[in-house]
Formats: sequence, C-alpha cells, structure tokens
Amino acid sequence: MRTPQGTDRGLRNAAGCLFAALVAGSLSSCAALLSQGAAVRPVQTTDGLEAALEKVEAINIGESRLLYLYERGLVLHHYGDYARSNEALEEAHALFEDLYTRSLTREAAALVTGDYLLKYRGERFEAALVHYYAVMNYLELGRPQDAAIECRRLNHELQRFHDEPGSFYTDDPFLQYITGLVYELAGERVDADVSLRAALDSYRGLGPEYGVEVPSCLLCDLAENASALGRPAEAERYRHEGGCAPRASKSGPKGTLKLFLECGQLPYKAENTLEVPIFKQEISENLDQERFARELARRRYEPVAPDRNLDYVLKIAMPALVASPSPVEYARIRSVARGDSTLAETGTTLAANLGNLSIMSFEERKDEILVRAAARSLAKYLAQREAKRRGGRASGLLTNLLGVLTESADTRCWSGLPDRILMAHMELPPGSYRIEVELFGSSRERVGSVTLPDVEIRGGRSTVLSRRVD
Repeated sequence: MRTPQGTDRGLRNAAGCLFAALVAGSLSSCAALLSQGAAVRPVQTTDGLEAALEKVEAINIGESRLLYLYERGLVLHHYGDYARSNEALEEAHALFEDLYTRSLTREAAALVTGDYLLKYRGERFEAALVHYYAVMNYLELGRPQDAAIECRRLNHELQRFHDEPGSFYTDDPFLQYITGLVYELAGERVDADVSLRAALDSYRGLGPEYGVEVPSCLLCDLAENASALGRPAEAERYRHEGGCAPRASKSGPKGTLKLFLECGQLPYKAENTLEVPIFKQEISENLDQERFARELARRRYEPVAPDRNLDYVLKIAMPALVASPSPVEYARIRSVARGDSTLAETGTTLAANLGNLSIMSFEERKDEILVRAAARSLAKYLAQREAKRRGGRASGLLTNLLGVLTESADTRCWSGLPDRILMAHMELPPGSYRIEVELFGSSRERVGSVTLPDVEIRGGRSTVLSRRVD
C-alpha cells in the first residue's frame, strides 16, 4: 500500500511530466509549422507579391530566421523587387556568418526535443547561392561594379569552403563562371581570367560528380578575354577547342546574350519514421548510450536476426528528401528583331544541377542525423522505463507521451530554389530583341514557352539575364 508521501510524490512527478508534455506539444507544433518551408513552393503565386511574402512570413519563427531571409530574398528577386531582395540577402549573409559560432545551449536542448530547435544553418551551396542572386539583382539594377564587389564576396566564400574540410562542396563551377562574366562586364579582365580559368578547371574536375558538363561558351569567353588581355595564341587555342566564331563583323563587334533559365523546384524534406528493434537483455544500468545509439542506427540497414527476442520497437523521426524534378529538360532560344525576323537560334546547356547538390548534401549528413535522432529516441525510451519503474504505469505513460510529442524531424530547407539552371549563349549584332524561349521535356516534347521583350544587346559586351521559367 502506498503512503500519502509516496502518492504525493507520484502526483508531483505526473504533473511535472504533464507540464513537460504540454511544452513539448507546443514545440512540436512549432516544428510542424517550420516544416512548412515546402509550402512556399512555387515561389510565385497567382495572387502576386504580397501573397507570396505572406506565405514566406510563416517561416519567420523560432530558429528559422536564416531560412526566412533566404526565401524572402528569392521571392522578391523573382518578382523584380531587386533592391529589397538584396536587403534580405545581405541580412542572410551576415546571419550565416554569425551562425558559424554554435550555441551549445541549443545543441543540448536539441538532444531532448529535436534538431528543429537548432538555428537553421542550411547547406554550403545555399550560402553561396545567396551571392548569385545578389549579383543578378545588381545587374538588373544596372550596377555592374556592385555586382563585381558581390562576386569578390562569393569568391571568398568558395575559397573558405575549399580550405575547410568536412564537405564535398569545395568549389562551384557555375558560380565561378558567373564571377568571370561579371568581372568581364565590369572591365576587370585579369580577375575575369582567373575566375573563368577556375570555372573551366572546376567543370572538368567536379562536373561529373555534380552532374554538369563544360559549357562550350565558357571556352569562347576565355578566348575573348585572352584576346582582350593581348594573348592571341591562347585566345586561338580556346577558340579552336570551343568551336567559337569571331565576334567581329562588318557592322562592328557583336554582343552576347547569356541567359540563365531556372527550372523546377529543389527536392524538399518530409518526415519519415524509422523503426528499429531493441532486444531483451540489451538494456542495463551501465549501458553506454552513445555507443548503443550508433548500434541502433546501423540496425536501420541490417536484417533482424529471427532468433532474437524483441523487447521494444524504437521509433526514430528522420527527414527524407522528396524529389520534384522539373518537367523542363531543354530549351530552344530564338532572337527576334524588329520586323519579326529571326536572327539567331540556339539550345541550352545544363550549367548548374542544384537538385543533385541538394541530394549530395543530404547524403553527406544523413548518417550523423540518424545517430543523433537514435540517441534522442533512446534517451526518451530510457526515461520512460525509469519513470515507470519509479512512479508506476501512469507516470510511464506520461513520459512516453512526452517523448512522442517532442520527437519530430527537422524538415527545413530552402525549397524555393530551382532544381536546375539551363544556360543559353547567343551572339547578336547590337540592338533590341524579343527573346522567345521554347521549353521541352525529357522526350523533347514542348511543355511551355516564355518571352522576354526588349532585350538590349551592346556591341563587344555581354548581357546577362536570369529568369524563372517553371
């Protein structure tokens, strides 16, 4: 028979567990809301900019400020509000730098609740893409010198990733190419040469892993830049390798159009529940929880021996990538001058495969996330066992409820990014053009079209544009 003192202690334990469960429920609801980053997709809505920003505002809670700034900057960019987009992206860059210092308090709390309690730091390639969109904003605003300054920050970011171990993402051929184009626009030929060479080396070295090929127009840009630097032999070598035609004509030097088409949506994260067995006699007073958590994580991939006695099935909440590949695989670009005469036509090259980078980043950290989630679930299971032993069945049930409510996978990701970026290169005489873009699927079936009116081409210079097409 229980004493009044024992009963009172049991009630206090139960009340404490109930309060903790209510708090955990609140945190779990917060986590569920944070996981709605995928709901921002697609970036644009039929209701316009304010409706899109309202959707993004739902992310601006808890520890997801960086993700919110990413999405806000991207939405404003695609709606043409380039100045405000750069304000958001600048704040995102500053916050990312601050987040390099970890919060030990939050890290410890995440072991009890979930990774969603940690500040969102995102992936390396996301931090680099912030500069890409800032560069495009400056070019749209007619500020190539500011775009060049942003490229220097991007080069610094890529160099830091190269120097710091721990990730496959040590360089980015597409972004190196962008910096080379911008330096050329800004008249900084030496810097352009450095970046264009780095882009070529990176495409050749990392291209197969990243899922991209060397754009032939990169060799043409290297040829033109080498010629401008007074290196004719080098220019001729690049021109021959890239099959490039000279830009000069009877009417003067041609200009070039560099058109980047952003297609599809990045794979987003959803929650997936894994079940791993705990066998009888495995739990003891001197249990090494960290080592056992790693063993439980390995069991996710190994068959269970049928002759072992099952004691408990541990449930582990894990993020899982959900692919949403773009229906656009290829595009045909046609330039139409005044009078509806077609002057040039070309196809596209896959310049950046962000979806593949997303998958590689997830796979790189998946095992670490799994071990941490297994340790968290194991700790809650052990707490339930201990609560049941000390306080009886009711206390054990409440502690179990606490574990269920607080277990949630971190599904935050910058889901507004495109899956891939196609690139078109076109040489044209100076003038104003209507650029017609036909979009095709994997079987070369036509899936849509986009028109860019009044594109100005200047002799001897590049016009760099980016557009979201689906």
